[in-house]
Amino acid sequence: MKTPKTKKEKLSKEKVVVAPKKENVAVTVDGQSFVASAKDFKSGSHGWYTSGKVIIDGVKCQLGCTIVVIGSKPKKEGKK
Repeated sequence: MKTPKTKKEKLSKEKVVVAPKKENVAVTVDGQSFVASAKDFKSGSHGWYTSGKVIIDGVKCQLGCTIVVIGSKPKKEGKK
């Protein structure tokens, strides 16, 4: 699915993804691999999430990776 090029181009209801079909997604940061698991976020959006520790240039860092499916958040009542 292509992302709309302008704000005027809206995603049709048929194109909105209800939930991720893939349970896990591989994420690589500076050569270190993580597995993001499917998640339903509190906002109502769907996607994947992972977290952990990663070493970048000898520095230990904390990683939080959220991947959100565009258009998966339910519309609020009264909004077009």
